[in-house]
Amino acid sequence: MPPNENPAGANGGVSEKDHAATLIIPEDSLRPARAQAPRRAVHPTTRREYLLSEIRVAVALTDCEKNHLTVIGVALKGGMISEEDALAELRTSPFFRPIVDGGIV
Repeated sequence: MPPNENPAGANGGVSEKDHAATLIIPEDSLRPARAQAPRRAVHPTTRREYLLSEIRVAVALTDCEKNHLTVIGVALKGGMISEEDALAELRTSPFFRPIVDGGIV
């Protein structure tokens, strides 16, 4: 070992025991397990970073809802669900606004 390198476990190195603790071994997997990076909570440090985090969450939730509504539309077009089932799912959406007042739905 070169004189300027620290041995494992000293000053931020990873000991063999710590490394073994990060391994995940699925019981039904034939592939060798990979070491997982330790998870740390990320806290926004400024109001701007917090707002950007909230916007990212809102966008992700909106995308999920959009995909859900797309699936309902595809299933209805393909005859996989009835109109009543599609309407019931549509009514659970926070974005559902009837187009016609007192109309079909």
